[in-house]
Amino acid sequence: MKNSIHSGLRQLPSQFPLLPCFFGFLSGIGLAYAEFRDYLIAPGIFPLFLLSCGVYLALISSRQRKHLYVGGVLLLGVIGYFQAQRVLPENHIHLQMQEGSYAQVEGIVWANPFHEKNRTVFNVHLQRVAYDGEWRNVTGTAQISLYTKTPTHWKAGDLLRFKKIKLKQPRNFKNPGRFNYQRFLRLHGIDVTAGLSKPDAIEKIGVAPLPFWINLREKIREKIYISIETHLSNQESALLRAMVFGDKSGLSEELKEAFASTGIGHLTAVSGLHIGFVAGFSLLLFRPIAFSLLWRWFPVQARNGMAPKLSALLAIVPVFLYMLLAGDKSSALRAGFMVLAVLLALLADREKSAGNALLLVAFLILLKNPEVILDAGFQMSFMAVVCILFVLQQISQRERDAIDRMGEPKGLDRWLGLHMADDPDHSRMQKFSMQAFRLFSASTLISLAAILGTLPIVLFHFHRISLSGFLLNPIITPFASLLIPLALAVTLISALLPALAFLLFWPIKIMLLPFLTLPLLISEKPWSAVYVSSPGPLWTLLWYGLLFAGIKILMTRHPIDTEASEKKSLLNRRGLLTAWCITALLVITGLLSPKFSWSPSSDKLTLTLLDVGQGESIFIQYPNGQTMMIDGGGFYKNSLDVGKRIIAPFLWDNHVTKIDYMIASHSDNDHISGLESLIDLFPVGQVLAVVDPQFRQTRRAREWVAKAINNGASSMPLDIGRPIQIGEARITPLHPDTDYRQQLRNSPDSHIANNLSIVLKLEYREFSILLTGDIESDAEDYLRTIKAPVQADFLKVPHHGSRYSSSSKFIDQVAPKAALFSSGYLNRTRHPHPETLRRYERSGVRQWRTDLDGAITLSTDGIKTEIISHPDL
Repeated sequence: MKNSIHSGLRQLPSQFPLLPCFFGFLSGIGLAYAEFRDYLIAPGIFPLFLLSCGVYLALISSRQRKHLYVGGVLLLGVIGYFQAQRVLPENHIHLQMQEGSYAQVEGIVWANPFHEKNRTVFNVHLQRVAYDGEWRNVTGTAQISLYTKTPTHWKAGDLLRFKKIKLKQPRNFKNPGRFNYQRFLRLHGIDVTAGLSKPDAIEKIGVAPLPFWINLREKIREKIYISIETHLSNQESALLRAMVFGDKSGLSEELKEAFASTGIGHLTAVSGLHIGFVAGFSLLLFRPIAFSLLWRWFPVQARNGMAPKLSALLAIVPVFLYMLLAGDKSSALRAGFMVLAVLLALLADREKSAGNALLLVAFLILLKNPEVILDAGFQMSFMAVVCILFVLQQISQRERDAIDRMGEPKGLDRWLGLHMADDPDHSRMQKFSMQAFRLFSASTLISLAAILGTLPIVLFHFHRISLSGFLLNPIITPFASLLIPLALAVTLISALLPALAFLLFWPIKIMLLPFLTLPLLISEKPWSAVYVSSPGPLWTLLWYGLLFAGIKILMTRHPIDTEASEKKSLLNRRGLLTAWCITALLVITGLLSPKFSWSPSSDKLTLTLLDVGQGESIFIQYPNGQTMMIDGGGFYKNSLDVGKRIIAPFLWDNHVTKIDYMIASHSDNDHISGLESLIDLFPVGQVLAVVDPQFRQTRRAREWVAKAINNGASSMPLDIGRPIQIGEARITPLHPDTDYRQQLRNSPDSHIANNLSIVLKLEYREFSILLTGDIESDAEDYLRTIKAPVQADFLKVPHHGSRYSSSSKFIDQVAPKAALFSSGYLNRTRHPHPETLRRYERSGVRQWRTDLDGAITLSTDGIKTEIISHPDL
């Protein structure tokens, strides 16, 4: 077996000569990016592993001058590293902007603005920017949101001046496991963002010439959109725009979530799958046409197999057209070039070189922008195509005859039992049913290959496994493979010949029905999707090893000469399948039960003040393994689900599968909103909040507690002064007691909600920290008056460091060594206030801030405490 594996590896550099070089280039890129560099056990191990693979494959290749091959691999590693270093031109907007200050901005609208919810979004190629009246030429792209329900009249090519606007660099929430929003926008061509609410702050100052392909694209898309909206309902047109063009602006949140939950969300983002649908549909359409034309005019070429090449050549046209209409989406362009590479391989009669073509395109994409390697879209497109090509290669290897392997592969027909499908004795109905079954089976097989090939990437980036996706994808993806290219053709024809649109759109309306109903129906089932912790690198390597081995076992034919050898082959095959199934079961168990491979230290208590913007969220992991979440942050008008998008990824990255205690300090949106979604994502043991019905300010907390109880949690009573013992640690509620609440009942003070915040003191051996919610000076004075035991080594600063909290007397009473501020970067309320910062400075208290330092983690054994920040995430 050892010799067999070595022999198989020796064939790789012969079949894929670019593979060692690709590994070398990837190692250099990986060394430049922390996520890549630190992926395995220690920093630098993963790039070194990739480089070793490249060098090893070069050394075992059959080439004569292996030293030059190895040298090329090493050289490409160096090139990859230096290519990944990002250098901005002097006039780039990042180097010219004054963040936090108002500016005037001029730029060209690069695509027709799109509308979603209550805003209109402009993509503007910047030309000039002015601060204090001083204009400067700049480069870069801004995404500017106009928050208004009024439709706008601006379009692509307009030269606009935004009169008073604050440009911001996109900023990540600096928590371990976070989604890199800054990189996401940068990979989509967005350098800065801004927002405004008044249309009269925008002035059209001219019209700029756009590249002809952008003008053509916008004109065609405008006509297509008008045709779609005229002949389909709002829901149908929104779904069709999402599935064909990746425009999800009109799609309801309910349908978006249903598509994501059922594992078919990829159908609403233009990717390699969509372009593959167009290419496949075009090949099926053009092949009989090409054969008929060749047979009539060039019969010799038809007999020589020219029809497949001609159909591949013709298929390039609709693929290019689709790439044009998809817009400037980098994912669509990357996937399009990958599909084009495969078509060119078919055209050049080099079907076996499709893998090399894929490697070449991937290499060129990464050479242009190495940061793409970290993009989920690129990773998924690449691995999906790799797995599909591997499956097709294994199918072709099932051919008994070498001559058959040179022509149209029949391996899939033999595997499915359809090798007699072309029997002349079959009726037309039998042939049609067999052809339909072949098409459905091929689509299912390709769909499963893509799903399984991208599963580790989906789990790593999105932490969700869609169980219903394995059921729904094989059913609905074949429909999508017909709907998307057919809808593209129908919309194009309807835009050119509006008189035919009424008739042409009826099949589209019918085909949209399963996409509008099935996802909503299945997503309601509790088993539809489950959230899981981030898979580790070992699990990912095992998964791909199992996947490729499983495909190899299922697809491999063994020559059988005698009855004895047939029995032996069957036993060997069964043994391999049994070993594979056992290993696969262990791998899946390791994913769904991450605690088997991870457990917290039995001696350490960790408290993390998360970076949730202008809000607050604290996560505590106790030495006995139990967990506690205090507050969950929240955005203005809930424009971002903080619980789902910010806190949950942090928890999954730390392999947290249950929250034992959840506490809402008070009902303000920037504290409780994230908790409302977290109770839907994680099982929760007990919840605690101020639920006094005599205060209207506690309404939201009461509703949250009721929802948590409905989800299976139990409610803890708020018992001021009585500690909650969790292993060796204890956490004690100190405020608000009954007397203080009695004082507030008739108070007209608008800050009642803040002063009703639960104040907690956490203690573990010699360690202590005071957690204060949003209390202000009134509650601080009360705690000082009743001589509450607030003294602590660490203080979570009250109310984000507002001007009306953290009085000098309160700071002196607590006497902390360090103060932790939770506030958003350049927030509108100017938290923490300069006066508050000066009060802590005068008291000699060290300051840590989430807006500057990212997530702040205190890790303690009860004696020594380590403070870990994440300013560079």
